[in-house]
Formats: sequence, C-alpha cells, structure tokens
Amino acid sequence: MGAVPRSAKNLGLEDKEGNQLFRFVVLTIKVDNYLNEARKAGFMVKKFTYDLEKFKAEQENKTKLEAKMEYLKVSLTQEF
Repeated sequence: MGAVPRSAKNLGLEDKEGNQLFRFVVLTIKVDNYLNEARKAGFMVKKFTYDLEKFKAEQENKTKLEAKMEYLKVSLTQEF
C-alpha cells in the first residue's frame, strides 16, 4: 500500500474518546493512494512534511509569546 514496513509509531497521545495518534512513513510516490485507502478504511489521515526552518521559527515565536505573557502577568499583579 506504500507505508514503509515497521514505520508505524504510536505517539502516545489519546483523547477523551480513546482516539490515538500514530505516525507512518510512506513512500512519496504512494502518499495520495495511501491517504485515499486509509480514508476508505475509516481512518482520519493528514499529510505532514517536516520543515526544520518552520519548526525553529514557530519555537522562537512561542518563546517570545511566553515571555510577553510572563511580562503581562507580572505587570498585572504589580497594579493590584
């Protein structure tokens, strides 16, 4: 079907309904076929491509937002 053998990995995340998150490595030429077959089988699937630069930018933005939040918390508590 296109998935790399033994590439399935449970990411250890589960919601209230018992849904779990898995990762599969799929050959690039088979991605669309794999996604269609998985949807037909009743699975909710998404295509994901790892982008290190985008990840670093998001981490930097997160750090800035957390620092701003801490600053606002401190300034808010000083007013009272």
